[in-house]
Amino acid sequence: MLNLYKINSTLLLLLFSLLLYVPGISKLPVIDRDEAHFAQASKQMLQTNNYFQIRFQDTTRFQKPPGINWLQAGSVKLLSSADSTRIWPYRIPSTCAALLSVLLTYFFSRRFVRSTTAAIAAGMLASSLLLVVEAHMAVIDAALLLSVLLMQGSLWIIYQAGMDKKSVHWVWPLCFWLAMSFGFVLKGVGPLIGLLSLLTLCIIEKRVNWLKGLRICRGLLLFTSLNLMWLALVNDAEHSNYLMQMINKDLLPKLQGSHESHGQPPLFHLFILPLTFWPASLFLWPGGVYAWKNRHTHLVKFLLAWLLPTWIFFECMPTKLPQYVLPLFPALSLLCALAIENQCVLIKPGKWVRVLQILWAGLSIGIALSLAMLPYLLMKQINFTGLFLLLAIAVLTGIAIYYARKGDFQHEIMSVFILAIITFPLVFHQLLPQLKPVWFTTTLAEFVDKNQISRENPLLVAGFEEPSLVFNLNTHLVKFIDKTEAMEVITHDPGRLALVEASTFKNWADHPATLAILAQIQGYDYSKGKWVDLVLVGRNSVLGHWRKQHAKRCMLFPPRSGV
Repeated sequence: MLNLYKINSTLLLLLFSLLLYVPGISKLPVIDRDEAHFAQASKQMLQTNNYFQIRFQDTTRFQKPPGINWLQAGSVKLLSSADSTRIWPYRIPSTCAALLSVLLTYFFSRRFVRSTTAAIAAGMLASSLLLVVEAHMAVIDAALLLSVLLMQGSLWIIYQAGMDKKSVHWVWPLCFWLAMSFGFVLKGVGPLIGLLSLLTLCIIEKRVNWLKGLRICRGLLLFTSLNLMWLALVNDAEHSNYLMQMINKDLLPKLQGSHESHGQPPLFHLFILPLTFWPASLFLWPGGVYAWKNRHTHLVKFLLAWLLPTWIFFECMPTKLPQYVLPLFPALSLLCALAIENQCVLIKPGKWVRVLQILWAGLSIGIALSLAMLPYLLMKQINFTGLFLLLAIAVLTGIAIYYARKGDFQHEIMSVFILAIITFPLVFHQLLPQLKPVWFTTTLAEFVDKNQISRENPLLVAGFEEPSLVFNLNTHLVKFIDKTEAMEVITHDPGRLALVEASTFKNWADHPATLAILAQIQGYDYSKGKWVDLVLVGRNSVLGHWRKQHAKRCMLFPPRSGV
């Protein structure tokens, strides 16, 4: 007979995750730069009907394998069309991967711990800020998390069977190697996590006989065959050694130095963990204490083998991005949930724990203040959604700290989950979409008259390089060129339009009778962390007609200073 409690836990986790991930995926415009790059490459796969070329316009993207692009292309083909500028179909794979990751955390954990503990661990993972963000973006990381969970969950079952000297069903090694293959076609770091866990467990246990359950020879043959197939097809489509190109252009630069200005010092991931794991970061210290006290148990050994070696690897890498450690969050969540179950860690918190609780409260209030101030900083407006968030986060933070001081973990964890349910839907569905200066490329795309641009005469863009403009207009309707070249083209071709920075147009003052500003738009380029003033430039002869057609839109984003 099915366990009704387990069914209820699964449904509750599913509803909880849907409340966190679904609001905002259709309202939030395409995000620069990674999401726009991935989505545009997937769009071009559909437009060309070539699923083994990974390109942004005419440039091959050697940064990542094509796995996420295949998932996105399938989603768009099912739910939308290649020429549509709606971003939400590209986000569906990330959202579904995040949902499945939460459910798999519960599924695997409840085989080794109580169902309540497994549900709390899955809830912590679901509500972590990093996963909520990744679930709203058409990028790799949520799908990678799913592949790692399948791989590590299967390894967990194989390892425990080996420790108990039991045989393991053939499904689990098959799942392990398929998940590792899935991880490799998404991102090369996926298999690394499994390999580091394997090596660490062998060192800790000082024996390798349990590895028989992995069926290594047949598994390596399956892994190699699957990946050689897609590599061969991509190599043929791109007329290049795609794997070596990825290693040389993406992996090695990240290992050798700060790639694409993402260099951070060691312990960066640990330092920002209270933020990326928020709001469940309130339980990080108890989780660490529990792991240390129970480090000799098979359960904790496995979780630490999953967590520590890969974390150390990421801390040693010169290039660091917050999402790198997301595949380690399930292990972290379960350690924190086990600490909650072991109430002695929480009943009488000492002075050091009280200090950490105060710091967590300060972080929560800081997040609330930042959200409340965003509309004013960007638009000089008071936003009631931000004010409500400030009040709600402050109240729920106080309630969580109150129960934490009493050692009432049940009400404490409920307060944290309610905090997530209130905060994230409002942020992604209400607050962020209202920040119009941040999404100015969407407005630009709506403003540009597509009758005046074409594949043969695309919009010329100089001094501005955000890929979301290409996604919002279409693949061949935008051409990024040099400022000098843009001036030469537009002065000799009366039918062309150019989008340039206002400061650039000042340098074109030698042609006052030829060129005219059709519109001036200001926005905040969050990729570079600065305000930009852009002008849409065309021939002076079309100025009157343009202003008549677009007079209302010209004032959408009035510039802070004139040109």
